[in-house]
Amino acid sequence: NNFVESPILYFFRNLIHLPEAKTAHLDFGNLIHGALENYFNECKKKGGILKKDVLKKSFEKTLEAYPAYREFEERGWEFITEYFKERQKSFDVPLENEFRIPAVPFELRDGQILNLTGVMDKITRDKEGNIVVWDYKTGKAYSDMSKDRKEKIRRQATFYKLLLRHAYSGRYDFHKAVFDFIEPNSKGEFERAEFEISPSEVDDLRDLIQELADTVLSGELLKTEYKKTDKTKDYLELLDLINGDPEQGELFDK
Repeated sequence: NNFVESPILYFFRNLIHLPEAKTAHLDFGNLIHGALENYFNECKKKGGILKKDVLKKSFEKTLEAYPAYREFEERGWEFITEYFKERQKSFDVPLENEFRIPAVPFELRDGQILNLTGVMDKITRDKEGNIVVWDYKTGKAYSDMSKDRKEKIRRQATFYKLLLRHAYSGRYDFHKAVFDFIEPNSKGEFERAEFEISPSEVDDLRDLIQELADTVLSGELLKTEYKKTDKTKDYLELLDLINGDPEQGELFDK
């Protein structure tokens, strides 16, 4: 998704992993994710969906592990309580929780191998026996998102499909991916966005990964002129400095 938005975002965020300043939105999301991870770990351990008191303990466990999240305690508990009230009856005990895929080999046209990695928040099996992959989302609900943001969500689901089709002999190749929105929409309703991914979508993603690899390996990524946006401006100015063009270094004039 970073590459599609701007290859320069991919370069700094994914390729060289330049550290980014933490934001309130990110910390809030991490608090919610951590609490749900701890809660469903307990559900998996006990073999059933547990009550609100276990959610509370899971929430507190996350706060104890990350004291910086304390500033979001009141707001976070309010949101996660309403979400739990709305969704508890539809919860399934996870097959996997916070499921990490360490490396799935992806062969490029020239024979080189890329290792694809990813993390799924939760994997369950529905009443028909189908595999379902889950991703928790904080922030705007699906219906309140822009078209571009909705496309990113679907692309994320497609990437999960590509990973799980090949990881662990396809054990968790899924029927659908569900994005579960923890915060209500502008009408006060909780949403889930569900996607069934077609083979052609996976093929399109393969082509995109090949394009990404070609751009990086050929060196074209750093030779291309990119549009300055709120997200790319600082990265592009840093790149100008790296390339020996300090006149463009507005980033360091402040």
